[in-house]
Amino acid sequence: MQFWKLVGEARELALSEQLDAAKEVVQSAKVLAKQDTHNKEKKVSFLEHFCFLHELEDKPTSEAELSAEPICDTTSGIDLDSYVKQVGDGTSLVTCCMNRNENLVKAIPSWIACGDINEIVIVDWSSNEPVDKYLQTHGIQDPRIKVVRIDDQPRWILSYAFNIGFRAASYNKILKTDADIIVYPEFFDKNRLGKKTFIAGDWRIADEGQEHINGFFYVHREDLMNIKGFNEYITTYGWDDDDIYHRLADSGIRRKAVDVKTIYHIPHEDALRIGSLGKDKNQIDHLADLHSTPRFKIHTNRHIASIMPVWNRDRIFLPCTIVENKTGFLKVKKAGDSIHYVPQHIREQAEYLAELELTSWVAGLRTFDVPPPALKKLLQFKSYQAVDLLDVEIANYNSADNFQFSNNYVAIYIHPDTAKQNQRDITHFLARLANNLKAHNAGLVVRSDAYRDIENVIPLIENTTFVPGWRNIGNTYLSNIDQISLEDVLESKMCVELAPESVDFTNTTYPLFQALNLHPDHNKFFVDAQHGLGNRLRAIGSAAAIAKATGKQLVIVWEPDHHCDCRFEDLFAYDGEVIEKSFLERAKAEGDVFNYMEIEDGAEKGKPIEVSSTRYVYARAAYTFVHEASHWEAENEFIKALKPSQMVQELINPIDVDGYIAAHIRMEAGKGLDHNTYDSVENWTQEGHDQLHYWREKSHYSAFIKRIDELIKQDKDAKLFVATDLQDTYDIFQQYYGERLVYLKRDVFDRSKEQIIYALADVILLSKCKKLLGSTWSSFSEAAMRLSETFSEIEMSGRDF
Repeated sequence: MQFWKLVGEARELALSEQLDAAKEVVQSAKVLAKQDTHNKEKKVSFLEHFCFLHELEDKPTSEAELSAEPICDTTSGIDLDSYVKQVGDGTSLVTCCMNRNENLVKAIPSWIACGDINEIVIVDWSSNEPVDKYLQTHGIQDPRIKVVRIDDQPRWILSYAFNIGFRAASYNKILKTDADIIVYPEFFDKNRLGKKTFIAGDWRIADEGQEHINGFFYVHREDLMNIKGFNEYITTYGWDDDDIYHRLADSGIRRKAVDVKTIYHIPHEDALRIGSLGKDKNQIDHLADLHSTPRFKIHTNRHIASIMPVWNRDRIFLPCTIVENKTGFLKVKKAGDSIHYVPQHIREQAEYLAELELTSWVAGLRTFDVPPPALKKLLQFKSYQAVDLLDVEIANYNSADNFQFSNNYVAIYIHPDTAKQNQRDITHFLARLANNLKAHNAGLVVRSDAYRDIENVIPLIENTTFVPGWRNIGNTYLSNIDQISLEDVLESKMCVELAPESVDFTNTTYPLFQALNLHPDHNKFFVDAQHGLGNRLRAIGSAAAIAKATGKQLVIVWEPDHHCDCRFEDLFAYDGEVIEKSFLERAKAEGDVFNYMEIEDGAEKGKPIEVSSTRYVYARAAYTFVHEASHWEAENEFIKALKPSQMVQELINPIDVDGYIAAHIRMEAGKGLDHNTYDSVENWTQEGHDQLHYWREKSHYSAFIKRIDELIKQDKDAKLFVATDLQDTYDIFQQYYGERLVYLKRDVFDRSKEQIIYALADVILLSKCKKLLGSTWSSFSEAAMRLSETFSEIEMSGRDF
């Protein structure tokens, strides 16, 4: 009992932060524990865990331990694993970077400010602009920084990159962090690393928007190397951090949650995510969309980790040789391929298991009976979130080669006796019904007790499938056949089930057999793009993403007006349908209208887009639309695919801006500069107009000059491409920067056809530069971001400078 009394006393002292007194009581408890002949080991183990929980572990006090310095081989041509000869006592921060240098320079000052960090190891995984050069141009220097550069890597592989960093780290504790994590100086006081413990981020307890701290951890180097770091069987996004935490725990290292107030993840704006999906814009493939999601990648890698051998100390790191070795910089190269790889058939199996798992969450356990070909066909046709019980049963009972899935179904049960007695009439009836449904992309499901009972009456039409009558097909809408129309079927959110007793198989005049009286444009998505060039492009990109996801045909409504007095064909060589006259009032009677122009009567900016099978969509906006399919990458996929017209291309061709700094300076429409009709308050709400004035003031050319001068100090050879809306601004920049400056010379500064052609050429050239200084609250700057494949850094007026 005395032992437990001492434990209770130590706990009270620890909770009141009297740590030294608590340690003394624990020492007394340890003496009693060692005297216990029956439960000695259990009590000693309990005290170790107790000290871990209440941070009562003693730090090493040996002078030899405290003064140990790392020793590293300074020669080239050696194996990376021979580099660290002696590990020093201290902390190595390890991070990696591939073309995210702008995040790195925001976070690294916080690391430098931490006196407890002895070394900052940055693995430069083939960044287009080498990290060491980038740090120099940004004036970041510190003797603790060690950049490890590896060239010729075509894609990011986290496990390889971080393991290289761990192998090059020369201190006995490792702080693993992504390049966008700020570490506050109090981190080390509030996150003490005890023996046989590691400290890690946890998305479940992180503040909103801080979930990405999950990959942050602090660990003893020896413990990390005993499990061989990250699992190198995982070479794509996802599950790498969970996997390493599980293996650390399995090796006897206890996990402790990081104090979330001592680190901070720098949020990423959507505008910085400028990657392309690289898909055929005319093809809908929901399976490819699923495979591109983080959730799918995480589950696939979890299955890979469970199928492949356990990644442990017996595995061999990716072989690497040091080819350049100097203070603060290592260059390494692969010395061969890894012997640990995932065979293609194993990866395909893991992907199939992930597909099954995610779909089963929505459609139930019967999903696990679906064979791989049928599941892939189903997931190509439908988003996994939209799969239902009926889809699963169709996949289970029909050959993947002989049927197609549909968004809308009619189900009919046929008794075996009825099928025998009326075979000819039923066959003719089902064939007529199936063909009429097929013409409108709907499917027919024939049900009975067994397939053999009715196989002779089922028409061989690809939209016709069989499901046993005793199988659960989920929620259905039960109706008599004479009370349901084809339009009702297409509008229904559920399978329409026909009451068997209501069907006369000799009658083919039911409403289901009648041609629908649909508007000729019912399968179209009209986007009525408003205001200036940048506004119109983002509205069109958003509409294109929604149209693609919902199977609608995109039609661009581009009416020349005082905002943008040119035709679409003046700007783009486009094969799709374009009309040049808005028809908002007519659309209100014929289609589903979504008007985001808030100054107009009846407009509802932000109303979610709902797409009907039987009506066209008419969406009018100068903004993006609200729909799950409309997001940065999907919108930009269409915009990037637009081909400039010959007139625009001729302006672009003579100018090479590779490596240039781009500046878009938007001053017109600011206070005192809003005299044009397209800048009038009548185009926005008063609140919007006030916002416009505020941000135009922030984008005054003087702010850009100040920032550009700073960049020139960092890079004396810097060159500029500038796009602006006033000749005076061009004149001032020409005086300031002379031969450094490139811009498109023109005589017009309005919204005429000639000027808009120049504007598109401007935005394309801006997008081809390496860095953008943009004007906040400008859709023109946003358009450059949407088009760019080359920006390594973006700064916005009034926010970043």
